[in-house]
Amino acid sequence: ERWFGVCFSLALVLLCFVTSVVRSWVPAIANFGSGATGGEVAASVALGVGAILGLLSGTLALVSFARVVIVHPGRVWYELEPRPVRAADGVDAVGTEPATEAATDSLVTTGDLTGERWRHCGKCDRPKPPCVHHCSRCGTCIDRMDHHCPWIGQCVGRGNHKYFLLFLGWTALGGVCVVATTAPNFVA
Repeated sequence: ERWFGVCFSLALVLLCFVTSVVRSWVPAIANFGSGATGGEVAASVALGVGAILGLLSGTLALVSFARVVIVHPGRVWYELEPRPVRAADGVDAVGTEPATEAATDSLVTTGDLTGERWRHCGKCDRPKPPCVHHCSRCGTCIDRMDHHCPWIGQCVGRGNHKYFLLFLGWTALGGVCVVATTAPNFVA
């Protein structure tokens, strides 16, 4: 189920990319400078610039897409690395091991080191720090979860939010380049 959305969106981006390259950018670059009038040369230059921008933005969109799919959306800290935990006697200590169940249970009742009370995730049966939400599709808690995106097959959270925004931006720029450079083929 996860890979269907990933493969579908990747195929869609590649289809638009390859179609625009074959349909208008390759002929524009091949005919560069062969126009007899100034208007044809200007149109050829504009298509060439659009083709270069489209290739660049398409490549960067694919790289950003790969990063947003590969990077974990945001692990909760007790799954990732050791953090300071409250000792059982009430004295602060720095844990050298990942937090144990007893340590995380004491954090649920007493709050984190900033004094905020933590909630408890009923699905994961673990403490839920502030800004952590449970995704029912992924079945895990995600730090700073934005939304679950079916096109990337996972959540967008703290870990991959930057790459998701880069993917959207480069895809939008690539879409503008494709429309601008292929429009003359549809008008004529």
